[in-house]
Amino acid sequence: MGYVTDKRYSLILLIVACTISVSAACDCTKEDELYSIRGISSGLVLDASIPDQIQIQHYTGLPEQLWRFERGSHAGLFRIVNNATGTPLSYKDYAEDYYMLTVNEASKQEFMINAKGTITNVETTWNMDVFNDKHNAGTRVGLYPENGGTAQQFILQEKYSYTT
Repeated sequence: MGYVTDKRYSLILLIVACTISVSAACDCTKEDELYSIRGISSGLVLDASIPDQIQIQHYTGLPEQLWRFERGSHAGLFRIVNNATGTPLSYKDYAEDYYMLTVNEASKQEFMINAKGTITNVETTWNMDVFNDKHNAGTRVGLYPENGGTAQQFILQEKYSYTT
């Protein structure tokens, strides 16, 4: 018995593998589940403690560090809502080439979570990004064009999946 060398078969396997990867990375379909969003490069989590800005901080489990994923307008799109404020993640202009993340009650911003660990804003097509790839608590988080860096990679962890 020989190996399958059909390119179409290989492509189908690749598509299935990517789909499984995305599903395994985030099962955001659970209603009312809370997640922290942890930066790969820093190990710190998104925090909405300071009004009008999102920053990375050490995990404390406070509601400002917990997020709920609400289904968006299409499959695979989500609104990311802060547990403390009840307001969704949004962005505001900061500089010509960078947007700062914030929470905004009127926001209809939608994001998609990608298999490579990036969280992409649908409107701008830019990724969530830790400013200047810094690893310090208090560093602000925004949106920046795809650059392949670890400052744009995040993992989602359910509220009770931490060991301290």
